[in-house]
Amino acid sequence: MRDAAYEIIKRKGSTYYAIGLGLLSIVESILGDYRSVVSISTLMTGQYGVQDICLSLPCVIGENGIEEVLTLPMSVEEQDGFRASANN
Repeated sequence: MRDAAYEIIKRKGSTYYAIGLGLLSIVESILGDYRSVVSISTLMTGQYGVQDICLSLPCVIGENGIEEVLTLPMSVEEQDGFRASANN
């Protein structure tokens, strides 16, 4: 997903196709219960000390939508930066 826009620009010359392709990938993951890992906006519920705001995190997408929010290891400095970004 992250590099899809670059590939689309190379092939089509524009990025507006990326939105449709990204959405297609998410819908296919739900309908096929693929349990794909996708960076998608979701409500933070305390991950990295942040809650009550929607931010993009890697999530497992399956037949129920977001099945799991993955919390990756971060250094103290990275967590501080993440929280500062969430507060802005």
